[in-house]
Amino acid sequence: MTCAGGFRALPLGVVLVSLVLAGEAARAAPPPGTRAFLDTVTRGGTVHQGASIAASAAGFHTLNVSFCAQYNYSSGHTYMFVYGTQQNYIYTDNPVNQIMLAPACVTGYLVGVDVIDNAGDWNNVYVYNHP
Repeated sequence: MTCAGGFRALPLGVVLVSLVLAGEAARAAPPPGTRAFLDTVTRGGTVHQGASIAASAAGFHTLNVSFCAQYNYSSGHTYMFVYGTQQNYIYTDNPVNQIMLAPACVTGYLVGVDVIDNAGDWNNVYVYNHP
């Protein structure tokens, strides 16, 4: 149905689903990009790639990408954080890996990393062309 001004009216169900989805997105907001957060996660800017994968056990881990954020660290590093739908994330300051991960930030594709130790450090990243 078209309303005054040429706007289309949406069925109430579409509006309610949209509001529910917007609420879900609001709850998935990233942790603040504060100095304290970056110091903790990157161990004072000394870690260039890491993961908060549950238990951070060594091995291959995947995450379904929800959104991404970049934080500039005072040492000159620019960290890209890739947040998963299950409240996990990976991060890197490597520009090549950031370019490789960027499409998943838009599409929500599945990302995999090889975690090499129990601290969450990783050395290989894979981006799959499906969610």
